[in-house]
Amino acid sequence: MPSRARDEQQALGGRASTPAAGPNETTVTATDTAWWHRIPRAAKLGALGALIIGGSIATAIDGREAAFADTASGVVHSSDDSIATRSEGPASRATDRQELDAAERAAAKQAAAEQAAAERAAAERAAAERAAAERAAAEQAAAEQAAAERAAAERAAGEQAAAERAAAELAAVEAAANKVVMPLDAGTYSHTSSYGARAGGFHLGTDMGAPRDTPIRAAAAGTVVHAGAGIQGRSSNLISIKHNINGQTFYTWYVHMYDDGVYVTQGQQVAAGDVIGGVGSNGNSTGNHLHFEVHPADGRTIEPLGWLRQHGA
Repeated sequence: MPSRARDEQQALGGRASTPAAGPNETTVTATDTAWWHRIPRAAKLGALGALIIGGSIATAIDGREAAFADTASGVVHSSDDSIATRSEGPASRATDRQELDAAERAAAKQAAAEQAAAERAAAERAAAERAAAERAAAEQAAAEQAAAERAAAERAAGEQAAAERAAAELAAVEAAANKVVMPLDAGTYSHTSSYGARAGGFHLGTDMGAPRDTPIRAAAAGTVVHAGAGIQGRSSNLISIKHNINGQTFYTWYVHMYDDGVYVTQGQQVAAGDVIGGVGSNGNSTGNHLHFEVHPADGRTIEPLGWLRQHGA
């Protein structure tokens, strides 16, 4: 075995090497190629792995260049130097493995931390979205509740207003039905004879003296049951109106109109205050006046002026 090859084998501690190179060649040993095996692991570590493997590659290249230079110049290292140089190979590989292991652990730790942070961020986003959705749902529910309450209040107000209108209309109808007025307007007449006993008999009504054709008004709302010649001993002409006042039936009689002073017909509906005729002096009369009587449902007569006052005329 040539001395150079023998020296290299001794430097490797008796390990086998590739066949001896020629005069201008160098021998590639396991130590020289060890850095190739670190590339896959280092590549997984990104920039950190690149730094580690880069240093190994640079170290190997520098060693090979130095070996080429020595060969070209004819310089031969002593066996002690070769041994010392070659003995650094296993220790260097162990250091590289430790660095790669540490880098892998650091990278794994960093990846785990990033994963945990991403999961926390995702959980926070999900919680925020749930909270926003719940808040939106609560606001929507509150808005719907408020709208329902407003609608209910509007319905209640509408119903109350309708009820009030109906009550007012009914009250107006009842008031109109129960309203009683004087048969002659104030200032147009004077009392000339009262209800009750008088010379020659009993006066069944009250007399109100007024000029001829002074408007005679219906004392209350009702139905005309007679309009024409006098009845039951009353001299012409006579108008009789049936009333329902506060649930009670009354008849009012209006006497002494001339034929042209009767403005209504039998069956006609009248309201309180409607003009039904004109004052006259027809029949048993000494001057223009209205003879006014009030009859309850039983047909008897009652004092007219008291009845008018009792019902608010």
